Amino acid sequence: VVFNFHAWSRNSAGCLFTNDRLPGMKELALSYGSVFNDLHDTHGVECLHALLLKKGRRAALVEMQGQWRVEPDSLERVKNGIYNVMATLGMIRRPLALPRPQFKLTGEVTVTAPCAGLFIPLKAVEQPVRKDELVGYLLDLDTGARADILSPADGAVWLVARTGAAADVRLEGLHAYADKGDLLVLVKKVEAVG
Repeated sequence: VVFNFHAWSRNSAGCLFTNDRLPGMKELALSYGSVFNDLHDTHGVECLHALLLKKGRRAALVEMQGQWRVEPDSLERVKNGIYNVMATLGMIRRPLALPRPQFKLTGEVTVTAPCAGLFIPLKAVEQPVRKDELVGYLLDLDTGARADILSPADGAVWLVARTGAAADVRLEGLHAYADKGDLLVLVKKVEAVG
């Protein structure tokens, strides 16, 4: 089995991508222990794991948070994940260290800015949300008016605005300015697995 590791932005949740149509791949994927799992991955052939999956080989892509600097908690997840897979394959004896719960992705909903303003997120990446729950608000810089931003669905926060404090370069105390229509939050619909 091949696990390909990649680091993407700090403002997006980590995820394991694979296709559970291959025998034993769902068990291996869930034993890795990612909180989020895309078990029906349809990446194009440009990714190593996708090339291998297309050839019938067991493979997965693990996206970590961090971009230019992988955070210590992401590295700890990778270490535990590798040990978990080795234990599942019978290579070592070790109890599995799995997060609870684990989720598989079933869809997504975008939340865009209804007006321009300073975006103040109230939810962090990987936090669960309920439909109509407050995920943040926009402040009009001219009037100070507040526009509440609600989650359109039950799920988990996958991405929080790509600028300001949520950006890859952390600028403490700064927030994202959004124009009308800008992406503020991406909510993934999820289903518990494992």
